[in-house]
Amino acid sequence: MDENFGKSKTDGVVTMQATPVLEGNAREIIAQMSIEEMVKNRKTFAEKVRENAIPDLRKMGIELLTFNVQSFKDNNGVIDALGTENEVKVKKDAAIARAAAEKEITKAQATAREASRAAEIEADTNIASDC
Repeated sequence: MDENFGKSKTDGVVTMQATPVLEGNAREIIAQMSIEEMVKNRKTFAEKVRENAIPDLRKMGIELLTFNVQSFKDNNGVIDALGTENEVKVKKDAAIARAAAEKEITKAQATAREASRAAEIEADTNIASDC
């Protein structure tokens, strides 16, 4: 019988055994998802890695309760570029929305001025016709 049977593994041993399994499963999911998908939906990425890793870790006597992704990093700056692209898009969308709102305000003000002028003309016409 295995002398370690029934004994719990130390954190260091678990980390040493689980890390390569989690990394391998993460690489498998990375191959299936685009960078944009992973960055925008870390929860889905983490869940897929977790689902893939559980059977492998279970065989090793390790139970995986949670798996969270804190951040993504790359050496080529792709992820930073995605963030910049997203920031520019958000600013662009905000500028377009602001311009559209200002256009609507200008239209409403012009319509109100026209209505006011029409009322003035009507009033002047009524006064002139009464005379």
